[in-house]
Amino acid sequence: NGKKMFRYRLRVSNGFDKNGKRTYISRTITASSDSAAKKQLALLVSDLERGQAARSNSTMSFAEFSEKWERDYASTHLSPKTLQEWTKRLEKRILPQLGSTKLSQLKTANIDKFISDLSKSERQDKKVGGLSPRTVKDYFNQVKVMLQIAVKWDLIAQNPCARATPPRLRKRAPNALDEQDLPQLLAELQKEDALHQAMILLSLGTGIRQGELMGLEWTHIDFEKETLSIMQAAQYVKGQGSIIKPPKTDSSVRTLSIPQFALSALSTWKDEQERFQELLENKWIVSGRVFTSRLGTPLKADYCSTWWPKFRKRAQLPSNVTFHGLRHSSASLLLAQGLSIADVSKRLGHSTINTTAAIYLHGQSTSDSIAATKMDQLIRSIPKKT
Repeated sequence: NGKKMFRYRLRVSNGFDKNGKRTYISRTITASSDSAAKKQLALLVSDLERGQAARSNSTMSFAEFSEKWERDYASTHLSPKTLQEWTKRLEKRILPQLGSTKLSQLKTANIDKFISDLSKSERQDKKVGGLSPRTVKDYFNQVKVMLQIAVKWDLIAQNPCARATPPRLRKRAPNALDEQDLPQLLAELQKEDALHQAMILLSLGTGIRQGELMGLEWTHIDFEKETLSIMQAAQYVKGQGSIIKPPKTDSSVRTLSIPQFALSALSTWKDEQERFQELLENKWIVSGRVFTSRLGTPLKADYCSTWWPKFRKRAQLPSNVTFHGLRHSSASLLLAQGLSIADVSKRLGHSTINTTAAIYLHGQSTSDSIAATKMDQLIRSIPKKT
């Protein structure tokens, strides 16, 4: 191409020999300029670093890697509760099967066998059959995420989970209350105290997560603007109790309009809480939290999950609807009323609209019935030609 080429001698440190003497890799190249030669030098350095990493980690087992992963990544990137759950999975089923395998020798076949063995494993509840597909998928996803970090750290060239075959999960509509359940819910709720009315109606009206609900402070509520701001979440961690942490994702930090029925219940509870505070005077525990005991101490992060089943039974509501089901109920009812999936997604604080769609855009029988009715009305309204 007419360019003048020059010869360069590249020399890169390659560690130390057994006597502690530094060694070097040398290579002669041709390049058109100093900058072009420097690019080739950078590539050589990168190749050597990858090779050194591969050599130094060729004997690292998955168990040894898991210790490094927990120390250098999980302890700072995962929430305390998630780290606790993942550590339990590691100890219970992952390390017994994959722990002794060398990281460099971990192949897709190993992962497929791991999936197959899990599917046949004895259940904790002693029921007949292996682990559920959902549980197996959770274990697989954890291994996949961990090994992706190994790829990022150049410990392995590729993730063996990428071509593995995890169990397929059947999509099911979320367990939620429908419009026919609401009269029963509201009638029974009138028998409850102001605290529980506020908790249930605020959950149903806004669709916030239990942790977000229990982490609310009165400074997060704006009664004039009729909004609440999600700034933090409460979480129960075994051995640590209830802690306060940032919301689940960046998109979980949001401000929501509060429906009037929920705002009214919240105001009534605030008045009652202030009466408790006046009665106790200096014995009142100041926390600033919305949902507290009559002493002022914040309720446990998982309080709603333990209280709800008893109320659900009294109210004769569907037994498959958990407290988290109120969040699903809120979303499903809004969709049935014609609110867009994008607006519902934003209200729920999902990171992407795809998350919302995957959960709620199937099994929408109410909205589908409305769609059929509207189409029928449209066709019937068109004059027939004679």
